Amino acid sequence: MDTTRPLLTKLAPTWLGAAAALALAIGCGVLLAQLLMSPPTGELWELAAYFTLVGAATMAGGSLVLHSADRLLGFSMQAKAFLGNVLATGVALLNVLIIAQLMFISTDHDLRVLSATLVYSGIVTGFFGLWVVRIASARLRVVTDAVRDLAAGDLMARANVAGRDEVARLAGDVNALAARLRNAEQQRQALDRERRELTIAVSHDLRTPLASLRAMVEALDDRLVEVHEVERYYQTMRREIDRLSRMIDDLFELAQIDAGALRLERDEVSLAEIVANVADSLQAPAKQR
Repeated sequence: MDTTRPLLTKLAPTWLGAAAALALAIGCGVLLAQLLMSPPTGELWELAAYFTLVGAATMAGGSLVLHSADRLLGFSMQAKAFLGNVLATGVALLNVLIIAQLMFISTDHDLRVLSATLVYSGIVTGFFGLWVVRIASARLRVVTDAVRDLAAGDLMARANVAGRDEVARLAGDVNALAARLRNAEQQRQALDRERRELTIAVSHDLRTPLASLRAMVEALDDRLVEVHEVERYYQTMRREIDRLSRMIDDLFELAQIDAGALRLERDEVSLAEIVANVADSLQAPAKQR
């Protein structure tokens, strides 16, 4: 299966957003240059070309560095956020040095002050971004722990994450999944109890006609049955055998019902006939006792 196309499809909105952000940044930079310095049109075009080149190189290079660091070193989210801020500060400082060489900044003193300010701002921004990512990582860790507990069989595990962002929605989905898994487990346990009860009931129902047949066969074998009752005994034995056959058929039908492959058809039965058959089947054991 080719997974490249779905991956590119997922990444397309990200790259489109980056291109839109770069275009917005270039437009704002050129507009501020026009408002603050009113340079000639040619210099504005050169500045726009410079912004475009540096911005594209920064995004491509930064993405490559972060991706390589993630694959080779396995950086955490906090490390990648801090590295991203360091790269951004480095690019900003490099831009200041280049612009200074292009005579947009007049004195070395101004350049040094601006460079120190950029380094300070980069450090503050880096650690602030690290703090924000630490908070997000802690919330993700709550969701991860809940998923791990669910995988271990703890269906009472829940991810308690407040908020309305993506992590909170993910936690809500995990909690909904846990609730559905718990309901499914409860249904499975109820079904197991019903199956055990059915097994006990079937065992009891099968034992009754078998006991009746055993008693009648022993009575016939020991010649304890009078001649005029032998035919009735045989009829009763035939009914008990038919009853056992129906029970076995019922078990087979129950298996088909459990598999969803059987349609039930309702029919009327004679209660008096059922009672009479039960009384006949229990007559021989009753006489023996």
